[in-house]
Amino acid sequence: MKVKKPINPGNDSAMVTFQIKQEFQTDFLEENLHAWVKKTFEYLDVDQCDLTIVIGGNTEIHQLNRKYRHIDAPTDVLSFAYDIRDPETNARYLGDIVISGEKVFEQAQAAGHSHQMECCILIVHGILHLLGYDHEEETDEAVMFPLQEKIVKAVFEDAKP
Repeated sequence: MKVKKPINPGNDSAMVTFQIKQEFQTDFLEENLHAWVKKTFEYLDVDQCDLTIVIGGNTEIHQLNRKYRHIDAPTDVLSFAYDIRDPETNARYLGDIVISGEKVFEQAQAAGHSHQMECCILIVHGILHLLGYDHEEETDEAVMFPLQEKIVKAVFEDAKP
């Protein structure tokens, strides 16, 4: 299922496309995902860019993780940064975020919070990766994770379902 919605009302060039596997469509409402993307972009002062959020299962993300990261296991979130401009509209396409719906529930239970909160965390995490943040090195992690935590607190409190 693909749905495009403007990230900023009145700004038709900023769109987010959702692809949610049917088994997760009632668990991850597009309105919530949209609100979290919008609030994250506002927090980071990012505008006029498009992105895609895919919520699938462990099987799909396992295949992507093996193909692109050479890790033979499912993961919670993958980000594919493109950061390209449409030559006709000049709209910036930031990239794709792929989330495992199954991992969302597993990690939420382990952390003791809702699956909605976990999904918000993964969306913020994915957006930060699309914007160039990383956590491969300790110094990078020391920047990315505190920023992620601040954004999630602001985003989830304001956009709580």
